[in-house]
Amino acid sequence: LAGTDGITETAAEDGPLFGEAGVEAWLTATPTPALADLLGLARAHEQGAEPADDVAALLVVRAP
Repeated sequence: LAGTDGITETAAEDGPLFGEAGVEAWLTATPTPALADLLGLARAHEQGAEPADDVAALLVVRAP
């Protein structure tokens, strides 16, 4: 997974960032990760606020 800091620095209305912990939680909780899910979680974390930074990501998954 490679991405811009716009994902980890996604902020909630009350201040906390999505952070690397949010990305790590998504990776460990998802047996087949999909970027749409990660970006959806980051957007939900913003609680409807507009993104303050660019958000870009690339996910490479090795097929079994």
